[in-house]
Amino acid sequence: MAEAKMKSTIESIREWVVDQKLRTVRCLWLTGITGSIAYNWSQPNMKTNVKLIHAGGGFGQYFLGDLAVIT
Repeated sequence: MAEAKMKSTIESIREWVVDQKLRTVRCLWLTGITGSIAYNWSQPNMKTNVKLIHAGGGFGQYFLGDLAVIT
């Protein structure tokens, strides 16, 4: 019984992701960017502009990854 319920839950999540690709990609992208900024901001011996540059590199990586998910 629990296995059947688990499959239906996973299957419903999968269907939602397939139906809402753009929303899913936006959420993943936002999560990645937030994590990148949070990580870079926690580095104590870096100037602010260097932190933002490093976070920007993460933006590009997440963007390319999200494009791969869409196609």
